[in-house]
Formats: sequence, C-alpha cells, structure tokens
Amino acid sequence: MKWIIGCVVIAIILWTVFRSNRKTLNPQDFPLHPDDENLVRDEDIEWFSNLSFSDLQAFEKGDNTCKGASYLKHREEGLSEEAAAAKTRQFWPYYYGSLNTRSNDKWQGEDALLPYHIKDRVNRAAAAKKFERVQLEDSTTMNALIRKLIRSESI
Repeated sequence: MKWIIGCVVIAIILWTVFRSNRKTLNPQDFPLHPDDENLVRDEDIEWFSNLSFSDLQAFEKGDNTCKGASYLKHREEGLSEEAAAAKTRQFWPYYYGSLNTRSNDKWQGEDALLPYHIKDRVNRAAAAKKFERVQLEDSTTMNALIRKLIRSESI
C-alpha cells in the first residue's frame, strides 16, 4: 500500500515539474459519459480547467509507470498476463479523456474508465488513505470502489 501512495506522490511531483502557463484545457472538449455525470463536482471541473495538455501527459506518464511496475510485480509473482492485468486494475484507477476511449474499453458498468476530471480528488483520497486494502481486495476494480465511495460521499 505504501508504494501506491509513493506513486501518487510521484504523479503529483511530475505534475508540478511539468506545470506550465500554457493554454489550459476546456472541459467542454472532454465531455462526460452520461453514466459519469453524477461523479463529477464543480471543484473537479475547476481543477480540470486549470490543466494544460502537458499536465495530462505528465499524469499519464506517472500513472503508466506505476501501473507498469504493478503489472510486472504481479507477473513476477507468477500470475498470468490476464490475472496480472486484472490485479493491477484492482489497485489502480484508470481514466478516460474521450467518450470514444470510454465506450471502447472492455471494462464497463461500475468497472468502466473514470472521467479524468476526478483524478485530483481520487489522488487526494489516496494520499489521505481513504482506500483500505480490504476494500480494494473486495472490489472488482479500483474504479468500482471509487464509484462506490463517491456515491456514498466518502470522497
């Protein structure tokens, strides 16, 4: 669990390092899937509006590094490719920027990709240790747990 928090810290550091005064994103260019509209708050839209495309790229690089390390760890533990991918998905959130990406992902329903707009809130919840290991292990994916916690107003 400590390495998850470490990766969140790395993502925040990367975001800070690559932060720039370039043109910020327009949330209207990144529409929400109808099933996800109830997950996003005004504060999430405000945070997202202050990001640049470079910020998103830095977050993606940090996330992919951590997810890749998680996947390799599970493979080294002897899990199959599919099982390692599922285990990684159980402990890491996955996001979408476009509706096309959301719709074409193999995971749907509660396990579907999350809107990028809520990433900061999820990161803050992880840093505050709002996710307990037993909750993660009992959920099909981290995304399902995040949806559950948002709907219960825990994050």
